[in-house]
Formats: sequence, structure tokens, C-alpha cells
Amino acid sequence: TLNLNTFRIGGNSITGTIPCEFNGIDMPNLIIFFAKENLLEGALPLFGPEIKEIIVNDNALCGPIPPEYGEYLNLEKLEIYDNQLTGCYDYHLYGLCNNPLLMTSNPPISNATISDGNNFDANWEDFCASGDGFCCMPDLVIDSDPIQSGSYFAINTITVNTTVNAGSNVVLDAPIIDIVNPANLGGTVITNNVGCPTDTTTDFNDPNDPDYCPECP
Repeated sequence: TLNLNTFRIGGNSITGTIPCEFNGIDMPNLIIFFAKENLLEGALPLFGPEIKEIIVNDNALCGPIPPEYGEYLNLEKLEIYDNQLTGCYDYHLYGLCNNPLLMTSNPPISNATISDGNNFDANWEDFCASGDGFCCMPDLVIDSDPIQSGSYFAINTITVNTTVNAGSNVVLDAPIIDIVNPANLGGTVITNNVGCPTDTTTDFNDPNDPDYCPECP
């Protein structure tokens, strides 16, 4: 375990991938990861629960935003614009949409958002507003507690195992919706029985996939 709080290598034309050792096991106290304006490739890494700033804009990073990013409760800056990131948005990322402290750029120098300069299935603002680009899969089990405000979709079934806090606004859209404990629904919950048409998830660890971008094991 390395007791590192801040890591800065911005603007150095560094190549290669970001080591997996920046995770919460090897560097649990990391607060700031600053590696913008390099030539870094590969997937976005995972970090520990204390992370506050992830600044990696203007690189060549690929793949999706890890779902775990939506659970970083202390995150204040997520600057990942101008990379080669792709894919859909996992439902855990509603945690970023509902984070009032989160900054995605450095105004007035830049007013970029998460999707600017990347190739996600939808703009970040549209995902947060109406669920555009949501990772559609056959069956969705919502296990984050509490459920974040947002629109949730599945091809077949949505199973809700957790609570909806008062003041939250949740839309559930699937042919079959199973709410395990209706008494836990304290916010506004709208249900639709249409669902999304096709599976939009990608196996980024499959070398035969055109969007191949292996994640940390």
C-alpha cells in the first residue's frame, strides 16, 4: 500500500496506459489524479473512495466510464473530455448527475462536459435529463441504495431491491417491473411498460470487438 495523496503528471507527452495500481487497494488515500494533456491510452482506471479530482482530459483514453465513478461520494472534478471514450452510461452514473458539487471542466478556460470530444452513445446532459444513452440490457437489477433520480430501462425486466428517498424522481421502463418492497418507495416513481429495444452494452474486454479496450482485472 502506497500512502499517496496527489499525483500530477499533466502536460508531459507521457505514453502508455494508466496502471491499475491507482485503485483503492494499493492507493486508498489518493485524492487528486492529474494527468491531462498527455498521450495516455487504455481504459479509465478505478480509484479509492477518497478521490476528489480525476483530471485526464486531452488524452487518448478509450472505453466507457466505470460504473464505480457514480459511487465516489467525494468527487468534485471529473474532467475526461477530449479523449476517445465510447459506450453507454451505466445506471450507477446517475450518482454523478445528482452530484451538485461536480465540475466537468475548468471555466472560464473550458466549459466542456463529460461527453465533449468523446464518442458516447449520447450526450452527457441528455443522459442525466432523460436517460439517453442508458446501458440497455435484457434484465436490470437495481441494487444501489438509495436509487438515484433518473430513468432506468431494460428489454425484459427491472427488479428494484432498494429504496427511493423522498424528493427523488425515478422512471422505470420495462415490460415487467418487480418492486420487491413497495413500502421503500419514498419519492416519485413513474412506471412504463415499454422498455428499450436492443442490448447496447459492449464487452470491451473482447479483442474481437471494434471498441476493444481492456479494463483493469
